[in-house]
Amino acid sequence: LRRNILYTAITRAKEKIVIVGSKKALYQAIHNTACDQRNTRLGERIVREYNALLTQKASA
Repeated sequence: LRRNILYTAITRAKEKIVIVGSKKALYQAIHNTACDQRNTRLGERIVREYNALLTQKASA
């Protein structure tokens, strides 16, 4: 368990949270700052869509 996943779970709670697990596991999650790099290509998609939009506006 990583801190960013724990943070996401806690901050999405609407009214209350119940944390189930050992104190040791929670401690390790809080102190585990490792984060995997996400390879979504989102930046490339945004640029492609933006360029397509500019092309459409220029030809209109």
